[in-house]
Amino acid sequence: MKTLVAFASRQGCSEKSARLIQRMLGGDCDIVDLDIESDIDLSTYDTVVIGGPIYYGRMRASVRYFCERYFPELLKRRIGLYICCMQRGEVALQELREAYPPELLAHASASGIFGGEIHMERISFVERFIVRSVVRTEYSVTTFSEERVARFVRDLFAV
Repeated sequence: MKTLVAFASRQGCSEKSARLIQRMLGGDCDIVDLDIESDIDLSTYDTVVIGGPIYYGRMRASVRYFCERYFPELLKRRIGLYICCMQRGEVALQELREAYPPELLAHASASGIFGGEIHMERISFVERFIVRSVVRTEYSVTTFSEERVARFVRDLFAV
């Protein structure tokens, strides 16, 4: 059984998640950055995992494009969908629901919210201002959870 982990990342949390999933799955698992590569042959994959960050309430455009372009093919495979975000609880669940088409979410064997990371040294002045207002921090912060990633992988292949 061959798996593709397709992701887009801005500050690295979604890529970190993708690489962790790849490591947890071991075996025959490829990884692709959707910000770099958009033409992908899904015919060799039984399982496709898709993930990306939520910024200002929206999924990265390259992830949205991938889901739209390959929508019919994705519905023929086992899929897992994840987001990385700083929100929690119902707000994070709403962001997950808005990140992917409802049909893909309903078809998914697993979905996950892995938390997020803000690296103050990597963001612009304007973004730092927004982070200070919304997250109320002057420092880099993480809510990323490897346990959530592990649970996602278990759910993805649960029989």
